[in-house]
Amino acid sequence: MLKRVYTFHTKLNKRKLFLVSFLVLLFMTFSFSFIGNLIGGDETFSKDTLEDKSLIIIFLTIVVIVPIFETFIFQFTVIELCYLIKSKYNKHIAITTSGLLFGTTHFYNLIYFISAIMMGIGFAYYYTLFRKYGLKFSFLGITAIHIIINFIGFLINYVFNIDI
Repeated sequence: MLKRVYTFHTKLNKRKLFLVSFLVLLFMTFSFSFIGNLIGGDETFSKDTLEDKSLIIIFLTIVVIVPIFETFIFQFTVIELCYLIKSKYNKHIAITTSGLLFGTTHFYNLIYFISAIMMGIGFAYYYTLFRKYGLKFSFLGITAIHIIINFIGFLINYVFNIDI
């Protein structure tokens, strides 16, 4: 099954791969949020770290700064360092390491942590697929997807005040 998914993704051109990866990661985000809220209640995915900040500061932090830094640290740096390891498993090591480290920095509670690991693995997986189009596309593509997903979350949580 996973081999078929991988084969499907590797046959897509640059634009289609970007679109599919965005839709898959967006679906994962909403699915984890929905399931997490069912299991842990409405407060599972809420964080109060930016509670007293202005909407502009929250926007800049969540939508601009965090995705750029997280992509640089958890996808670009971790994955590219893992690719320096000469092993037939370096892609799997890179994706797993990236996902675990991404999740570790999002340890607000167990449900959020597990969801963040899965999202980190998703970001890392697509980063590795984007590599065939160059490191610039990998970095910018995953950063753009992360920004768009966080922007949607920002709109839902901070602008429309909807709990999902």
